[in-house]
Amino acid sequence: MGIFDLDGTLLGVWKRYYAVFNSWWKIEGLDISTFVSLKRDLVKDEKIVRSFYPHIDETQIVLYQEYKRKNLENPEFLKLDELIVNVTTLKSLHRFLILTVRQNAPNLYSEFKRRGLDFLIEKTVVLQPADRLVKYRWVLENISTLSDCDEKITTVGDSETDLLVGMMGQVETYLVKTGLRDPYRLIEEYKDQLTSPVRVLETVNDLFALLKMNE
Repeated sequence: MGIFDLDGTLLGVWKRYYAVFNSWWKIEGLDISTFVSLKRDLVKDEKIVRSFYPHIDETQIVLYQEYKRKNLENPEFLKLDELIVNVTTLKSLHRFLILTVRQNAPNLYSEFKRRGLDFLIEKTVVLQPADRLVKYRWVLENISTLSDCDEKITTVGDSETDLLVGMMGQVETYLVKTGLRDPYRLIEEYKDQLTSPVRVLETVNDLFALLKMNE
C-alpha cells in the first residue's frame, strides 16, 4: 500500500506559497528562488520577514498569519500549484491513497475537478491541521484496514508529518526534495525517533522506478 502526501510531493506548491507571502509583504527584489532558499533555511515565515525587517511589529506578523491562513487554500492561489507526479503512472496504481493536511477539503476537491483529477477524490483522506503526529495517528488507527499483515506500507512525503509515520516499523519511508523542507535536515532532526531507514528521492516519480507497488 502506498501512502502519498500531496503538497510538495504530488503537487509543486512553491509558486503558491511565494505568492501568498509576497502579496502581503511586497518585499522588493524577493524573487521566488530567493524565497525558496530562505524557506528551506529558516522554515518559518516570521524568520524570513525578520531577515528583511528585523524590527517588524509583532502585530504585523499576527495579521500576516491570519491572511495566510485565509488565503493559502484560496482557489485563485491553488491554481498556481504545478503537477509533479506522472498522472498516467498514478492512475495505473490500485493500492494507494493520498493523505494530506488541509483546512478546506471542498476547495481541494474543486481543484482536483478543475485539473481533471476527479479520480483522486475517492483516494484522498483530508486531515485537519493539528500537530506533527497527525498523519502518524491516522495511519496507526487505520493500519489494520490499510494492508494485509504481510504487506508493507510505503509512505512518500516532504515534511516531518510524513517522516514520523516511519516510527512504525512496518512502514517504509521516502522523502522527496520537491517540498518545503530539506529532507536531509529532517532526517537528522528526527533520527532518534525513526525505526527504519529513510530514503531520499529527487521527485515522487523516481519511486516508480524503485518500487513495485502491491496491487
